[in-house]
Amino acid sequence: TQSTWGGTVESAQEQEAKAARLLAEQAARAAARVEESRAIVADTVRMELQAESFEAKVEHWSDNEFESSERDEEKEFALWRVRELKRLARTKEQAEAKAAELAERERRSRLTDAELMREDQNDEIRNPRTERQGPRGAFFMDTSHKVMQRD
Repeated sequence: TQSTWGGTVESAQEQEAKAARLLAEQAARAAARVEESRAIVADTVRMELQAESFEAKVEHWSDNEFESSERDEEKEFALWRVRELKRLARTKEQAEAKAAELAERERRSRLTDAELMREDQNDEIRNPRTERQGPRGAFFMDTSHKVMQRD
């Protein structure tokens, strides 16, 4: 059928099929995100375990055990590997923190002004460090002090 603007109107069946495809795509994306999250957690755990095991090996080594240059190379490689695993874990944590910060910014950008003000007030109540505690300068007047109550 033709509409007044010259395009065709989709039938109800076509619209239902399109909605079903969209739902299936969303479910597939959600499943992919879950799998990706699980893979990230598994990688993190594996890297932490490897770093701990290498650190334990390195701690038990003494300089007397290694007399040949081959052993020194093994020790240097193990030390490098520990440093590299720690660096990778640190980089990953920084990337996750940055992603969380971007997500928080995006979430706050979608809030209305009233919601933002309410949230900020709640944060100030929960976090006493955010209270403004300026210096008490020469013009600070404590009227409860007995000197201030004299005539």
